[in-house]
Amino acid sequence: MTNYEREVVKAQGKLYAYALHLTHDTDRAKDLLQNTSLRILTNAHNYTDHNAFSTWAKVIMRHIFLNDERVAGHHTRTLVMGYDDADDAPMKIADCEEEYRNKEIHTIINRLPAELATMLERRIEGFKYEEIAQEMNQPIGTVKSQLFYAKKQLKRLLEE
Repeated sequence: MTNYEREVVKAQGKLYAYALHLTHDTDRAKDLLQNTSLRILTNAHNYTDHNAFSTWAKVIMRHIFLNDERVAGHHTRTLVMGYDDADDAPMKIADCEEEYRNKEIHTIINRLPAELATMLERRIEGFKYEEIAQEMNQPIGTVKSQLFYAKKQLKRLLEE
């Protein structure tokens, strides 16, 4: 393990506390910590020893958090079960039935197989098919058909 990697490991506790401070949610904080750690490790070449590592890491975390918030703010929270896939419009989650309904939907999404749930969550977050395909290392056609299947499963589970 390099000195840089040791710094990353050593900073995890402080970074998690900062992520909790930003998100006020343990699950989101864990996701933010994971994304930040990955970004820090993949951008090791940008770090210079004269920078305070924890400050540098917190700046990266804050930028990731703000970007995620900005992206989330662009998308209205409405559940669209039958939108036209041809226009590649993002699938969105509705606030028309209160936050309880949103939590229920996310709980049901988590009952789907892990890969389908991940694809569906990404789609809800506004990712395009190409972005999901790239992230999941799948052909775009597979992603589209899997999302179609996942939406049918979600609709069936919501009706139950």
